[in-house]
Amino acid sequence: MLTDTFSLNLRPSKYYLIVSALIYGLCAVLVWGRLDSIWVGVTLSMAITISAVTFFPRYVLLAKENSIVSITIGSGSINFGTKDGQTKLQHKYCVPYQSRYLVIIRLDKIHVPIFKDSVEENSLSSLNRFLNVTL
Repeated sequence: MLTDTFSLNLRPSKYYLIVSALIYGLCAVLVWGRLDSIWVGVTLSMAITISAVTFFPRYVLLAKENSIVSITIGSGSINFGTKDGQTKLQHKYCVPYQSRYLVIIRLDKIHVPIFKDSVEENSLSSLNRFLNVTL
């Protein structure tokens, strides 16, 4: 039985946490390994730290009020439910990458990665089947 909507509830992903932490760690190491000026190194380290403090709670740990915790994909539109109960509707989306472990949904300039371990109810393979049938 085919339906024209698909709904997912999301939770924090340990794989996304690991990948994000490795990228931030690599940035910190490269700053100190490639610069001769200590002040530029300190400034860039502070910028990386501020970026990490704002990025991890919202996008990885889903702890902030405006974090996306549910996604409903319908025919031609997608709804994002946030932790504070608001629903945001987007009309144009595409899926630039999908595999058994990761699906990336693109909305204009925003990319939303969905890892296999972040899906609570349905499996990622069900989302892949739905996307392949409807797109």
